[in-house]
Amino acid sequence: MEIQPCIRQLVMDQENIQFGYLGVYGTNGVAAANNKPGSRRGSATWTDQEGDLWLLGGNGHGSQMQKGYLNDLWKYNPSTNQWVWVKGDTTANVNGVYGTKNTGAPANKPGARYGAVTWVDNSGNLWLFGGLGYSNSGSVEGSLNDLWKYDRISNIWTWVKGDSTLNNQGIYGTKGTPSLTNNPGGRMYPVSWKDPSGNLWLFGGGGQDAFSQGFLSDLWMYNPSAGQWTWVNGDDFAGSSGVYGTLGISAPENQPGARYAGVSFTDTNGDFWLFGGTGVDYDISSGSLNDLWKYDRILNMWTWMSGNNTINQYGVYGTKGVPSGANYPGSRSYLTGWTDTEGSFWIFGGEGYSSFFSNEYLNDLWRFNPATKLWTWMKGGDANTLPGTYGSIGVANDANTPGGRSQSFSWQGTDGKCWMMGGYGYGSNNELFNEQNDLWYYTPCTGTISVTPTNTMLCQGVSSIPLTATGGNGTYAWYKDDILIPGVTGNTYNATSTGQYYAISSIGSCTIASNMAVILQGAVSPALGGTGVYCLGDPVNVGIPVTQPDQDYTWLRNNSSVFGPIGGNGGNQSLQFNMDAGRAEPILSGLQKLVVRMFYPIMYMSVLHKSITSQYMSFVTTLYPLSGTR
Repeated sequence: MEIQPCIRQLVMDQENIQFGYLGVYGTNGVAAANNKPGSRRGSATWTDQEGDLWLLGGNGHGSQMQKGYLNDLWKYNPSTNQWVWVKGDTTANVNGVYGTKNTGAPANKPGARYGAVTWVDNSGNLWLFGGLGYSNSGSVEGSLNDLWKYDRISNIWTWVKGDSTLNNQGIYGTKGTPSLTNNPGGRMYPVSWKDPSGNLWLFGGGGQDAFSQGFLSDLWMYNPSAGQWTWVNGDDFAGSSGVYGTLGISAPENQPGARYAGVSFTDTNGDFWLFGGTGVDYDISSGSLNDLWKYDRILNMWTWMSGNNTINQYGVYGTKGVPSGANYPGSRSYLTGWTDTEGSFWIFGGEGYSSFFSNEYLNDLWRFNPATKLWTWMKGGDANTLPGTYGSIGVANDANTPGGRSQSFSWQGTDGKCWMMGGYGYGSNNELFNEQNDLWYYTPCTGTISVTPTNTMLCQGVSSIPLTATGGNGTYAWYKDDILIPGVTGNTYNATSTGQYYAISSIGSCTIASNMAVILQGAVSPALGGTGVYCLGDPVNVGIPVTQPDQDYTWLRNNSSVFGPIGGNGGNQSLQFNMDAGRAEPILSGLQKLVVRMFYPIMYMSVLHKSITSQYMSFVTTLYPLSGTR
């Protein structure tokens, strides 16, 4: 069953599903219904305080068929559904006009580029840094480290910091110390954040370190008031591996591996998050990543939160719309993302790994809830690359889905909508593979449905587990292992067998699935033989513990290993020993950790588990003096 949880469908807002579509610029500064940017990928974007969506440049088509790097600045008004060409050029591969540093001028403009990062400051100005493109002169592209500010009121660009030339090394200074001479090196596809104080942050990318070039792991902060960069964290050399530490535990030495083309988020506490990209894992292997990190600005520490610490991982999708601790997206780069009004993180597409295939152009949509730390596969495919389903322009439909793509660009709307445009990949069929210029929006639902308890066991003597759903409209559909349980519509259900359970209900106009509640089989009391009457020193054979599949046990006698580890149900051994003072115990581990203890002179067994009431079996050994009569 495919559900459409937590959505009001994807809406195709504007389209040109032919690849290589040219831009329609119209009159500079004048909005018009026919205006639209040409097909492109890797553009820089902003959302202003009025809710308008801005984009600059990218790699694609301007007004001519010549494909290249662009520097055109556009604004889109979601209310009127109209674009306006604001500034920049209609042709590709144009050099920048830098003017005088920190002095705005009407003629100033950044050079053509893609893979830059952006911020909106507390005054509503638009900021731009770096990318791959053109400097103040020359016909060759390279990595940029120029920092620009755009004033929307005056329509003027100002070159604020960095260099007007290509491929400049970083000037790191002293870690943690701001300086007017500090500058990050030229780079493409870093990620960025803005903190509550208005400082602009930058991490990684592909480009120039202090000495050479490669994947970067440096974390920088720019203070707009002081005009100073600070190298805060990470390394001043390229290619450093990730230091993951323990999942969920912050530590001063932790840091993400060097990377580019990941995606960033900011949570409700102001902490920074980073997911994926192409880079270096814990053992210096380079490839596609799916690790999720959180950075605490106050403690200056990174925490590995989810995903894998090795490259090139396939995704675990689970059931569409149902959160699960087992779910996570596959490794990928060149993806896009949003943070919704409730603080959840969303990612779409990119280039990487689905559930079975590698190096795919993906169209899967995922949500991560920072509170529960659970991933949910929300929409799109889990296998090979898929073309888009466009439907009718401007009309929401559950079937609508953009085609698989990378390097698309996104905006977070002030109205809660998640906007996405363009990229490199598929249009409406597998033959339309190239730069795109289709514009989409997606409206996440609000609210959560929860089922408790989330994980439990059917233990000996327990016939059912009561499950309770909350958060919905009062009517629930219950599922076990993705199959509808007929005749159950209330907020409770008594589960009588093992499996994966969830409930679906409505919140407002949205249909939402709950978390997954997993019920496992409780531990079975192991049975031992050997019951009998023994004299001191007699040989005793207590037999083979009867265990469950996928469990191992090790025999210990007086805390010393006798046999093991021995696989449950395969290669088991009985324990033979002479009856004397001491104890023998098989220690079992696996899906459930069991401890079976036998004590002399009265031997008994107990099954211990944090969620199971101890169960006891026993056999009694009666001891007689060696000189006596048995």
